[in-house]
Amino acid sequence: MELAYYTVRSFVLQKVGTIETREVRQLQFTAWPDHGVPNHPAPLLMFLRRVRAECPADSGPIIVHCSAGVGRTGAFILLDILLEQMRHEKAVDVFNTVSRLRAQRNFMVQTEDQYAFIYEALVEAASSGNTEIPVHQLTTHWFRLTELNRLKCQDLLNSDQLSMGLMKTSMNYTNNSNISTGLELEFYQLLIQSNLTKLISSIPSSIGLLSPIDPFSLKTDEKIYGNINFNSSSTSTIGLPRSITGMSTNKSIAAMLPVNLPKNRSLSIIPHDANRVALRAVRGVEGSDYINASYIDGYKSRAAYIATQTPMMNTLEDFWRMIWESGSCLIVKLDGTITLNDLKFMDSPTYWPNLQSARHGFLVVDPIAIYTMPAYIMRELRLTDTRDGSTRTVRQFDATSTADALIHLERQTYYSISNKLDFNEFIESSRPIAGSTITTASSTMTSFPPNPSSMLETSFTEDDFLRFNQIPTHVISTFRQCYQPICESMLELISQVHKTKEHFGIDGPITVHCNLGSGITGVFLASSLVLERMRYEGVIDMFQTVKLLRWQRPGLVQTVSEYAFCYATALEYLESFERYTT
Repeated sequence: MELAYYTVRSFVLQKVGTIETREVRQLQFTAWPDHGVPNHPAPLLMFLRRVRAECPADSGPIIVHCSAGVGRTGAFILLDILLEQMRHEKAVDVFNTVSRLRAQRNFMVQTEDQYAFIYEALVEAASSGNTEIPVHQLTTHWFRLTELNRLKCQDLLNSDQLSMGLMKTSMNYTNNSNISTGLELEFYQLLIQSNLTKLISSIPSSIGLLSPIDPFSLKTDEKIYGNINFNSSSTSTIGLPRSITGMSTNKSIAAMLPVNLPKNRSLSIIPHDANRVALRAVRGVEGSDYINASYIDGYKSRAAYIATQTPMMNTLEDFWRMIWESGSCLIVKLDGTITLNDLKFMDSPTYWPNLQSARHGFLVVDPIAIYTMPAYIMRELRLTDTRDGSTRTVRQFDATSTADALIHLERQTYYSISNKLDFNEFIESSRPIAGSTITTASSTMTSFPPNPSSMLETSFTEDDFLRFNQIPTHVISTFRQCYQPICESMLELISQVHKTKEHFGIDGPITVHCNLGSGITGVFLASSLVLERMRYEGVIDMFQTVKLLRWQRPGLVQTVSEYAFCYATALEYLESFERYTT
């Protein structure tokens, strides 16, 4: 099975002349570049967890290899050892562990970048933890995240120890005193980690916001590497030549060139140079290779999507050039007619023809057919290159109604980071009458990151997790009334887009856009990735999925309500299987 960051292969071995067979699994990490190290440690950490999951206790030693069997091999083995040490000892000793490895095999961990990358991976593991949840625990996890626990959150937010950990001043989030559910806390932490330039955390392990392993600081001007002691009473300093933000190349130089500034609807949502969609430069035209668009990795392949802003009048030709040159034959339109803050985008022209052909540079767009569905409108368009006469059919899924419904729900509940009316009132409005008896999954909010092992120790059976039996009916009723219709529309949209891609054998990326190419675009992408992983692996990791999306393009999934909607879509997807089987 080929995935975006690694491939899993199975072999059956049989010794000649015997009947004994043995299955061997090969897991190949494909996201390590030919030169240097991965831009972000999260895919490697995900891969390492998969390797461990594939290895039963009696499976024998794990064979690790690369070209020379020292550089990448050493980095992988070192990280595995240190993560185990972190779990058991709440401390890691990088230097001495590398020394022991090199005593057994020369040149293990070969370069300074590989050595620094190990530190980045440890910081990522300590700050995010393991946020994977088995799908059969999703319902209970959702309920725990949305439980009211204002007091615990207030104690956490008011703690002096959060002055750097939560970056209250620099993040400039007002009225954060309304944060009172695990979901809000999880999203708040997601925003912080997405914008981190320097990480200093000193949160008590009893709270567990970042992880049970907490304090360390980072300085980029030192070249001395030592031990890290994750003791709540001390702070260690380590020096990293690479940026701790993960993507060492996440600069946006092209977007900020004077000639390209007018091509950006918002300067806060611009592509990184490392994964921006680069157009073929037109000779003599400065900036002709730029468009505000980013390649986004899918579940099974790299650069499976393009996230972009809705075309402006001055970028119409660039938009269609991008569609043609990238080989994209599917467009998902998610810009609504309303916005959360009533901001109007007057520079959003109708970029597709309805009745007659339209020309954009060397490309001609002709309308072919329109199909109206409950969740979207599908338009078939013919794109022709006038230079050689070659043609291509492009299908646009216009989900304006779904986008409007999501924005309308967000405006109704104000369940966003602004917290004008926080989600607690939304839940409180449907609380049962005093004296009634209900069964709840838990009376306390789980810490962040969630602890899968503690969840496995609950007394619930698998059937309990697969159904809403353990969740108060008033909570499920509220969820269904507010989220379910929109979730069904989003599921239908995602399903039809991917079925169309498979049916017509389309290899190019799926282009997804909204006004800024951020919030609702991120909802579609996050939901698509999460649902596919649920289907193939039986796990969900919303936190890490959205974090990786925001690493590839700023602002993907912008508000708490959008984040909650991603969870709700996953829940509806899970419930659809239950309805089908019953």
